[in-house]
Amino acid sequence: MRHQDNLASIDKSSALSRFFKRLSADQRGASFVEYVIVVGLVAIVCIMAFGNFGKAINKKVEEQTGKISDMKTP
Repeated sequence: MRHQDNLASIDKSSALSRFFKRLSADQRGASFVEYVIVVGLVAIVCIMAFGNFGKAINKKVEEQTGKISDMKTP
């Protein structure tokens, strides 16, 4: 009985190793994953750039608002 158990476990492990070999050789999903990673990185860079750009614009608007307020006050 033990011999049959060992054969069954060998068959399962070889089938599993064949499955993982086929899975690692399959490149169909790799392009999609790479595309998603690149799009995610571009989105992060854009968010950071727009955040910094927004802070710079806000600073300029506050400066100009201060200058206008100084002009109104005698």
